Amino acid sequence: MEFADKIRALGDKVTRLKGTIGTEEATKTALIMPFIVALDYDVFDPLEVIPEFIADLGIKKGEKIDYCILKDSKPIIIIECKHWRDNLKDHDNQLHRYFYATSAKFAVLTNGIRYRFFTDSESTNKMDNKPFWEFEINNLSDTDIIELENYRKSNFDVGQIFSTVLDLKISNRVRQLMKKELNDPSGEFVKFFVRQIYSGALTKRIIDQYKGIIKKSLNQLMSEPTQDKTAVETYKPPQETQSVKVKNPVMVEAGRKAAITIKKTKINQIEIGNKGYPIAKSFEILTTTAEWLISNGSLRETNCPIPTGRKRNLVHTSPKHRDNGHFVAPRTLSNGLYIETHFSTTGCIKNARRLLESCGHQGQLLKV
Repeated sequence: MEFADKIRALGDKVTRLKGTIGTEEATKTALIMPFIVALDYDVFDPLEVIPEFIADLGIKKGEKIDYCILKDSKPIIIIECKHWRDNLKDHDNQLHRYFYATSAKFAVLTNGIRYRFFTDSESTNKMDNKPFWEFEINNLSDTDIIELENYRKSNFDVGQIFSTVLDLKISNRVRQLMKKELNDPSGEFVKFFVRQIYSGALTKRIIDQYKGIIKKSLNQLMSEPTQDKTAVETYKPPQETQSVKVKNPVMVEAGRKAAITIKKTKINQIEIGNKGYPIAKSFEILTTTAEWLISNGSLRETNCPIPTGRKRNLVHTSPKHRDNGHFVAPRTLSNGLYIETHFSTTGCIKNARRLLESCGHQGQLLKV
């Protein structure tokens, strides 16, 4: 079973079983140990996983960590477990002590559903106050699964993982802020948009009037990616960089309409590694990357399906998505596999990098 399928199956199992679990010990056995096993560690081999790992701290002896994962006989990840109903934010302090007492670079606090990953990015051997990454096992994104593969026994590399910590911290925080603003836009957030479309004084009445409209508009935008992608793909870029005026879809009370200027630049070449490849159309970013992987022996039938989203496939042995829907714009690769290319230019770049990562390469090998 592919890693992504294994992890998603575990998420389904967690959802199905959690209501029957009454104790912290049962949470560890039914939910957390299978997670460790999914990362290819042997929970019954004390050279790989030690339960109740002792971490003495000063005069305080006998402090026990629920699980400690080892590599070359050295701690690499410590895991503190709680009952699945527990709020993990109430238990950070305990993990701080454990982290300081061991040489592990990564600490995980989990209740079997939510996983919070910590490290010492701000001060050496002192665990950061906030996790650099967190997710729910039954609600994983494709990006989460790709990142989680770095923690598998065969892939684990402290330096490689640590190099992505800052990106994860920032993106995690940005997502949290955006979710908060989309659910309940703050005054400053609303003002940012109102200033673009309203020339009068920004009174409380005006802010309140626009708040609901802006919230509705942004949530509609977030929930309609297909419409946005189609609009971008039907656009034919000019030969040279030029400004294109697009009507702003938000109408103000008095009927005013604003205009925004978007600069479109034609992509005519990409680089993979140190080699350049000419590009005539956006979808060729994806197909060229796939052919590069095929020529390197990295993209084979055994890799399939390679997902892009919970219900869609990026590459598969047949032009079908996970929900059995057909690829919208399939292309046949030289080894007989199919690749979905129905994406905007940005989407093609993003998915090409995801494809590289899925096949064991760094996404940043692709330069546009």
